[in-house]
Amino acid sequence: MFLPGKLGAGGAKGNSSRRVTLFCGSGCKGAHAEVLAVAAALQAPVGHTFRGKEWMEHDNPYDVGMTGLLGLRAAYQAMHACDVLLLLGTDFPYDAFMPVQPHIAQVDIRPEVLGRRSRLDLGLCGDVRETLRALLPRLELREDRTHLERALDTLAHERRSLDAHVRDVSSHRPLHPEFVAATLDAVAAEDAVFTVDTGMCNVWAARYIRGTGHRRIIGSFNHSSMANALPQAIGAQLLHPDRQVISMSGDGGFAMLLGDFLTLAQYELPVKAVVFDNGALGMVKLEMQASGYPDWQTDLVNPDFAKLAEAVGVMGVRVESPGDVRWASVDNLPIYTVRNKTTGDVITTTDPGKANRTGKWADMNRFKVPSLRGLTARAPYFHNGVAKDLHDVVKFYEESLGFDFTDEEEEDLVHFMNAL
Repeated sequence: MFLPGKLGAGGAKGNSSRRVTLFCGSGCKGAHAEVLAVAAALQAPVGHTFRGKEWMEHDNPYDVGMTGLLGLRAAYQAMHACDVLLLLGTDFPYDAFMPVQPHIAQVDIRPEVLGRRSRLDLGLCGDVRETLRALLPRLELREDRTHLERALDTLAHERRSLDAHVRDVSSHRPLHPEFVAATLDAVAAEDAVFTVDTGMCNVWAARYIRGTGHRRIIGSFNHSSMANALPQAIGAQLLHPDRQVISMSGDGGFAMLLGDFLTLAQYELPVKAVVFDNGALGMVKLEMQASGYPDWQTDLVNPDFAKLAEAVGVMGVRVESPGDVRWASVDNLPIYTVRNKTTGDVITTTDPGKANRTGKWADMNRFKVPSLRGLTARAPYFHNGVAKDLHDVVKFYEESLGFDFTDEEEEDLVHFMNAL
């Protein structure tokens, strides 16, 4: 445990600093109330990692989202513009996104991670919740919300930009994966378990699946191993048979573990396997292009996953049009059963007749596996697969991932890529 003197130093640093930002990881599980109390006392924006999203995003008026490649500008700027950055229960590995100018204090129960990812002025080894409870009485209440409001305004602007991908998309071809993810978020239960494949599914989940305080969002994260979503979903469903479990799988990851899909059918698990089929290892392809290499061996020749599901006794539906994604609410989801084995991707129509023949409703715990075509037109910034200029790579990221960099951020990213 930390020394009382160091705790006093942490409180003094927070009191004397004009702008404080909190950055929270999975170590903040169970410390939601304490983090918000510190944020309220210091008028501090609260950013979070992907692993911290499920614990910190919900019911949080100080939330400014994630940083990193999957994150948004609000958290990044709040972390770089502050005088003191407080890292809470995080071992965020992408040190290129960490600031170097602010004073940095870190709280973690694992002593080996203190200072591992960033310069450190003060390290406290202890439980986040208990540490913040001890720190709170030492903090002076602050009224200046300038730093906080700037970050919240930036986040609101970015959310409007992201929402543009899910509004008025009825004529969009091919189908936008953002729209599918946002619809899944809207109809899923408040305590649903989402498992997310490494790659572009991480992008859609990070930006469009909300943490509610009761949902779980599970992925490979630090390990970045492929094909994790389906086996994680099987384990989650066996552990929680009464909860909705939704696997957001990429086509590459799903194809790698088709044997696990047979396991899912064998044990009659009602997992929802949503396959985002863009015909490529999408994130790997982007990374190769961003590094100036021609993409190689990243395109996939896929089967019709919906027909494959039917071949093993599971109802499968292929969705290629935004008009086929018609899930107004959980109550409107159709119910299909095949020998009581149901799983799947996305629901398209309401069919109470089939539900009546089975003699029961199963809300979102009974549905199908469509294959989603989320192909993105290739940006015209490459010649024979090689970027003409690093600024063109930035433009490609903006168009492909929905980023909107300022000129300063663009130069920072170009500098970062030059250093790779």
